[in-house]
Amino acid sequence: MDLLKCKLNKVTPDSYVLLYLLYHKNFKEIEKIFGRQNAIELRNNLCSTKYILSDVNVPFKKTTLSKKNVCVLFGIREDSINFMEWYNCYPLKHGNRVFRAKDPDSKLAQKHKAKYLNAIKTEEEHQLAIKATEAYVKRMRNSGKLPYLPNMETVINNRYWEQWEEFIVDEVVKQSWTSDLV
Repeated sequence: MDLLKCKLNKVTPDSYVLLYLLYHKNFKEIEKIFGRQNAIELRNNLCSTKYILSDVNVPFKKTTLSKKNVCVLFGIREDSINFMEWYNCYPLKHGNRVFRAKDPDSKLAQKHKAKYLNAIKTEEEHQLAIKATEAYVKRMRNSGKLPYLPNMETVINNRYWEQWEEFIVDEVVKQSWTSDLV
C-alpha cells in the first residue's frame, strides 16, 4: 500500500484497500476484511469522491467506479500493452556487447519498462514500435552492423522506433519486389 498516495489523494488506507478490491471485483475478500456493514459505510463515504460514480442507494455489488481515476490512483494501465513483447524484439547482446537486461525483473528492465510505457500511449503505437524495431534489427543483422545497435536506454530515451518506421516500408517493398521476380 502506498501511504503517500493515500495522503496525497485524501483516501484512508481502508478506503484505498476497498477501492482496490472493488476494482478487482473481489467481494469475498472485501467481506472477509471489512464485514458487510463496514464495507458499505466505507463505500458510501467514497460516493462523494472522484473514485465512485454510484450513489449510496446502489447495491454494493453494483457499485460503479471511475475506472480512469482508480487506475491513476493504483498506477494501473487500462490497455494491454505488453512491454516484454517489444523488449524481446531487441537482441540481448552481440559478442561481449550487452544491449539490454536479460532478467525482466531486474531494476534496469523495470526502469526500461516504466520509460517505455510512459512513451507509448496506445496499442497501435506499441504495434508500430514492435514492427519498426524488428525491421531495424533485421536490417542491421543482414548488413553485419548488429554490434553498432544503440543500447536499450538510448532507444527508449530517443524513441528511435519512430525513426525506424521507414525500415518497415523498406521490408514491404523488398518483399513485394522479390515476389514479382519469382
